[in-house]
Amino acid sequence: RLCKVKEGDELAFAFCVNDSDSIIVRLEDNKVIKLSPSDIKTSGKLTIGSKIVNSPVSHVCVANDYFYTLNDEGQIKKVDVKELGKSTASLNEGCIHIGPCGEKEVYWSRGKFTPFDWNKISVKSRTSHGAKITTAEIRVS
Repeated sequence: RLCKVKEGDELAFAFCVNDSDSIIVRLEDNKVIKLSPSDIKTSGKLTIGSKIVNSPVSHVCVANDYFYTLNDEGQIKKVDVKELGKSTASLNEGCIHIGPCGEKEVYWSRGKFTPFDWNKISVKSRTSHGAKITTAEIRVS
């Protein structure tokens, strides 16, 4: 048991983090906010926890230096977490997924997993659309 959950609620995300990590929270209104582990109050497993945002959350990821966004046009971009600051920031229209920029990443396209290298993707500003990595449909879980 990881934590207490209210009737009708469910635990959607759980991560191990270090003090140097950034927690990127994607809100349902197509905005993101960067949190530090120190922004979240430590609590026991029998507690519900603390409310940290006032909007429904659609995804969470832990990133060190960079995170990526993927849009419905197959464009991916690498964003520096420092660009987010402490307030919410809007994502580009059509954003379907965010995630950390890891060492080995793959995407599902044309019936197979295809690897790509983050070192070949340049850092883009939060407002840019990114680079198209494939013309085929991309699926993320």
